Amino acid sequence: MSLENIAGIAKEPTVFTPTYPAVSTAVVTELLPLLNEDVRQERDQESVIDRASDSDSFATRLLTLGVSVRGGFAITLSYRGIETLLACALGHQAYRLDGNVQPEDVDSGVAFRHVFEMETDLDKTDWLAGDGFIAGTDGLIAGSQKVRRITYAVNKGPNVWAAKSGYFGALSLGFSPQGPSAEANLVFHSISTNDANNAAISLLSCDHERIVFQDVECYFTPSTNIDPEDPGNLVNIVGINLELDNALSVIHSRHSGLTIEEPRRGAAAVLSGTMAIPRYSTNTLIDAAYGDVPSRLLIVATGPIIPGTTTNYQLRIHLPNIQFTGADVPVDGPDQTSQSYSFVALSTDETVGLPPTSRKGPMVIELINDNNTHTLFP
Repeated sequence: MSLENIAGIAKEPTVFTPTYPAVSTAVVTELLPLLNEDVRQERDQESVIDRASDSDSFATRLLTLGVSVRGGFAITLSYRGIETLLACALGHQAYRLDGNVQPEDVDSGVAFRHVFEMETDLDKTDWLAGDGFIAGTDGLIAGSQKVRRITYAVNKGPNVWAAKSGYFGALSLGFSPQGPSAEANLVFHSISTNDANNAAISLLSCDHERIVFQDVECYFTPSTNIDPEDPGNLVNIVGINLELDNALSVIHSRHSGLTIEEPRRGAAAVLSGTMAIPRYSTNTLIDAAYGDVPSRLLIVATGPIIPGTTTNYQLRIHLPNIQFTGADVPVDGPDQTSQSYSFVALSTDETVGLPPTSRKGPMVIELINDNNTHTLFP
């Protein structure tokens, strides 16, 4: 059995009262193109000397102070199957945008556009009318909680392991000649080493269209109010990497016992990135970096046409306001001058070149595929 056939994630069900953890693991119905994984239980322990024992000069027992489940996985990026990953890591997917129910039908009832946005919190919060709901029409029940936690299930061979009620602590999106990929790190409530709910995971398939590096184009403009998607703004990258740190605060308390309290952000999320360019032929990037010019990036991966449509599979990552934090143009050898940059992504009020959104975060991700299901609702 290959790695790509054994692991998947599922958003845990919507609830109407804040309940953590989930009562049971969610059932995974779609697999991830897995590269590697390591999710494990960790114990915070200390050695204790029992003075009542005969061996009072040595530790006689271990005291467990807390138990947590941590780790993550790396996957190959694909045009379908990453919706739950993006929605739960970023935190928001509106129900309507500009009056259109999401995901929006963009071609013949077969191709749909999903829009994922960064949210200010990840723990449970009420769905709001401002998220695009129409009273009495959309089935929104008062008190419905927007849940961004997941169950992760993996077939380890003898048994299926499943970790429940996991929050994304970090998500990395990388685009390089070795293949576009995502790496996620999470904190879960608990883990089962023989999960009955996902015993049939090995019967699922993982055959979605993969994203390859040749699909990827990167656009840059030293301005935040110009749509960068123009052939003149193309940047010849050999690698670009985005790192989302959700700044989760994880604690044990008297209320939670040995397990953790529900994680939540302890600070604002931070989105940073790096970019590598094989040659130095223009000053556009270096002048923006040295001049501290607010700029924008657009990463576009375009796949084949979705069957039954004239629309291509597509992943679009909008960074409408980046600030450079580092820049280097080293001479690597005769006629070999490259460029490398680091940056942070910031929020902005600019809307030029962006899809309709309901948040003003530092990153917006569009995914066009043949999946017509909203990821977070119900």
